[in-house]
Amino acid sequence: MSNPHASMLEPGRIGTMELKNRIIMAPMGENYGGTDGICGERAQDYYEERAKGGTGLIIMGTAAISWPTGTSEPHQLGISNDSFIPGLAEVTRRVHSHGGKVAIQINHSGKVAANDRTHGREMWVSSIPPDGPVAEAMRTVTPKEFSTFVGVGPYPDRYRVMDKADIAQMVEWFAAAALRAKQANFDAVEVHCAHNYMIANFLSPFFNSRVDEYGGSYENRSRLLREVLTAVRERVGADFPIWVRIDAEEMHTPGGITMDEALKTAKLCEELGVDAINVSAYARLPTGTAFTDAPIPQKQNAYREFATGIKKAVGIPIISAGRWELDAAAAAISNGEIDFVAMGRKLLADPDLANKLQANAAQSVRPCIYCYACVSEIFINKGIKCAVNAQTGHEATKTITFAEKPKHVLIVGGGPSGMEAARVAALRGHRVTLV
Repeated sequence: MSNPHASMLEPGRIGTMELKNRIIMAPMGENYGGTDGICGERAQDYYEERAKGGTGLIIMGTAAISWPTGTSEPHQLGISNDSFIPGLAEVTRRVHSHGGKVAIQINHSGKVAANDRTHGREMWVSSIPPDGPVAEAMRTVTPKEFSTFVGVGPYPDRYRVMDKADIAQMVEWFAAAALRAKQANFDAVEVHCAHNYMIANFLSPFFNSRVDEYGGSYENRSRLLREVLTAVRERVGADFPIWVRIDAEEMHTPGGITMDEALKTAKLCEELGVDAINVSAYARLPTGTAFTDAPIPQKQNAYREFATGIKKAVGIPIISAGRWELDAAAAAISNGEIDFVAMGRKLLADPDLANKLQANAAQSVRPCIYCYACVSEIFINKGIKCAVNAQTGHEATKTITFAEKPKHVLIVGGGPSGMEAARVAALRGHRVTLV
């Protein structure tokens, strides 16, 4: 029987890196870094489980290049000095042991560095944000545990409009982080240039109001991007794959990044020698629901047109995220609209997704219900979880083992809890009756 998802299972290539399939784990900040930013056992288990499930490429999410500063969450992973290398190197060892490849996304959160605000530190920005500070009313009504990601807390907003020395420091932080990634045996590095983090903050005509050579024209606003990518390439060498994540659009942002500028950025990155483009989008938040437009969309196949448009403009591979449904992703790869599909929430729900597609068993993939339980944990300073997969983030502590003495188990009630109890009991070897 033919496999309708065969195109997703074909080998692929990004620069010098060979991949066994076209399925990528999208970079999602998992908030498993403890209080020291070290990549410990929990994060290692989490990423290994997705590699074990057949994912071709794991992209670890948003490692902080200047940890603890420039961080969005209190438990964000760091890559700002050599002490972070051993924990990260254990991830690469584990992923490689299952035949997968692994990259790491390096980032400075800039104006989105809510953890800096929470601790009263300056947030580094291209210019003072036009949105203004967080409203005082928010400070009094927002629950304490909700404060860090949203960015409210006891301290007033403190912004540091970067001077040229700060910009030079930022470039060095990115370059040094990329080299550490190579030393930790990562197969590639993704430079985060989207979601209004540091580089996107300079690229955006809405957020960047500078009047020097880093503001105004597109050439000026893209200067930091050019300097970072040049420095990263020089530091890691010509053969080490690097790519960028860019915004195709800044939604709900009058005068923000548009597709026309995104195409310029994609072409510029190709000229600078990056090996792929990871296409995403960003939404300013005039309302809370705008978050579900971008960067974690509710709409199916939300960025397909964006990715297709950028694919037509460049000759390097396109990685596309944005709630891809499996049939649509397979068709888009088959049609040459994209080269790789990146999935985050789907791989939280079922880390064995790739293996199940390989076995032509798509019907057995546990579906993501797109309830946002995963990312909602970030908002309250916890590690991500999954509403349909209790083992996410607990891969080594909530293992399902075979019972020493299998029994006949009667479960009364076939709701979600009853069915989950029946499933786990059956996996443990019990004979289950569900009524």
